[in-house]
Amino acid sequence: MEIMEKAINLADDLGIRIIQLAGYDVYYEEGSEESERLFRENLKKATLMAASKGIVIGFETMETEFMNTTEKAMKYVNLIDNPYLGVYPDSGNLTNAAVTYGTSVLDDLETGRDHILHFI
Repeated sequence: MEIMEKAINLADDLGIRIIQLAGYDVYYEEGSEESERLFRENLKKATLMAASKGIVIGFETMETEFMNTTEKAMKYVNLIDNPYLGVYPDSGNLTNAAVTYGTSVLDDLETGRDHILHFI
């Protein structure tokens, strides 16, 4: 959380209003119920810290099972229920997930309606 606080303060000092956050519960490790629980708890704290400075956090959809779709990112956006948390979909990662699941990228993006901050 210390790094997140520093990132939020730096963004505030520089006038940056959106922080792109990688959607990982853990990196180079296998996720667990505990890592997901800690992710939720810390995400709520980070969102409140960012909101206090008028900064929005946007989840980038990643290449891992944890958050490789807009729909999965929206699970946390809806759970936290704060307008300072949104989705920052990565078109490549969404496409890979759609091929894996046999789904549509456009349908997946629709799940993030009104919460998509930017699309890469």
